[in-house]
Amino acid sequence: MDQVNNITPYEYRLLMKSKELQIVDKHYELHLQAYLNMAASARKPVGKKIKPVYTKFDKFFDYQKQLDRVMGIKKKSKFDGLAQFIKEQKKEG
Repeated sequence: MDQVNNITPYEYRLLMKSKELQIVDKHYELHLQAYLNMAASARKPVGKKIKPVYTKFDKFFDYQKQLDRVMGIKKKSKFDGLAQFIKEQKKEG
């Protein structure tokens, strides 16, 4: 109990982040298993043919996106530069 009582807020946040990452890894494993289970049966009609719904695992579960979410990394938008340009124009004008 002494170890729990002496933990710093920073150490606590690190422990919580590591637990979240473990959960993402567990979800990855679960989604991979689900993907493999449904890969043999999930189909959709395309014209006269029947094709798989998910052709790639990444379309079913985006692992990198989940890691970025947990780590607080935001993907840059193609419009970020435009927003900065507009801000600069307002300052000048």
